[in-house]
Amino acid sequence: MARRTKILATLGPASEDADTIRSMVDAGLDAARLNFSHGEPEDHRQLARRVRRAADEVARPVSLVQDLQGTKIRLREVAEGARLQEGQTVDVLASQALTTSDRLTVDDVRLVEALEDGSQLLLGDGDLELVVRDADADPPRAEVLAGGGLRDRMGITARGVELPGGLTEKDQNDLLVGRDIGVDYVATSFVGSAADVANVREFLAAKGDKTPVLAKIERRQALDNIHEIADVADGMMVARGDLGLALEPQQVPVAQKRILRACQQAGVISITATQMLESMVENPRPTRAETSDVANAILDGSQVVMLSGETAIGADPTRAVATMADIAEATETAIGDGELEDEAFEGAQPGGSRDDAIANAAVVLANDLDADAIVTMTTSGSTALRVAKFRPWAPLIAATPDEDTYAKLSLVWGVRPFLVPEATTLDDMVWVAEDAAKAVGDVEPGDTIVVTAGQIGVPGTTNLLRVAQVR
Repeated sequence: MARRTKILATLGPASEDADTIRSMVDAGLDAARLNFSHGEPEDHRQLARRVRRAADEVARPVSLVQDLQGTKIRLREVAEGARLQEGQTVDVLASQALTTSDRLTVDDVRLVEALEDGSQLLLGDGDLELVVRDADADPPRAEVLAGGGLRDRMGITARGVELPGGLTEKDQNDLLVGRDIGVDYVATSFVGSAADVANVREFLAAKGDKTPVLAKIERRQALDNIHEIADVADGMMVARGDLGLALEPQQVPVAQKRILRACQQAGVISITATQMLESMVENPRPTRAETSDVANAILDGSQVVMLSGETAIGADPTRAVATMADIAEATETAIGDGELEDEAFEGAQPGGSRDDAIANAAVVLANDLDADAIVTMTTSGSTALRVAKFRPWAPLIAATPDEDTYAKLSLVWGVRPFLVPEATTLDDMVWVAEDAAKAVGDVEPGDTIVVTAGQIGVPGTTNLLRVAQVR
């Protein structure tokens, strides 16, 4: 049984060379994350070229996901040896000056303006903690509750402080770079509302770009608006790093389940990220807890599981991808064999549209007939996405003549994309579907396939359902 859960991995210093990228693809990489919080545009262009080259070599698509920095607030450059000591008081200000042991200079004045007495400031991964004691002072003053060393561009989370979202100037410039590269998805950071997603989509649309937008859920405000965000985004990411700073640690597991359930109900891509196999940054094997974390994310309904530091700066990025693939395959096998049951694998409920009804019917029909494969004939990818959201267990093959769609579908749960010539008639469509099933799905002459498609020449529709016996 081919693995249905997809693997997204971050590229970085440990995985930037062509040989490592190729070995990660061989190990099961489905999508590569380009982290625009770091690196220069040419760095990302070079990584993208290497990913595309590796995908061509194995004749299998690998999606490119551009991850925008968003409104992440960071320290300015830090003076050498600067440290915070428990009990001391420091200034907090927006300035170009160096951060020192008694002054935190940040890159966004909105943080300073929004502080109130009692506001909690977490630095880095939350190891350094401060509380604002005098927000009215100029500059505001904060007491150090947990100290430690400071470093350049250290992230700052202001727990309980609602900051406006929206596209920064850097994000806008980076979107233009991503458009030039030809990324398949844009992940927008620190989303607070559906409007934040709409802003990204509108910026792209003004450039004639329809790249799908993924919303990273990292703020308490986003949880309050989770269903509205799911309705406008093409997918959502449980970004547990910053989310785990915005919330108390014990609140994160429940938040994760809420986000994944919202994705399931809306029928959009769901991604679980951050520290999934964190110990593999240094070690050759994950901990038992990490293995359970990945498996449980899949059982919760996560369609994609993501590697961050494990592949960006880890000791063995390829081994991390292979380990993630092994865990996903073992979990799916247990579900398929009936050892485990989880309602998340029942998929979404039909939304009442004709397109959804036909996609759902294709899955039901394939189950009833014990079909050997479902083949979606798709130009835009919408037919494959609709079928995938109903979680079929029959192999799901997406036959498309469009190279951009071919690359995008690599991130979609269960989908095995395949490039085909354009069909001009209904008979052509069925013949092309049969050929795709034989090429990709281990289907043989005499096997039964369910074919679903949109109207020929009209992308974005799903109105055809047919059962065929492979020639």
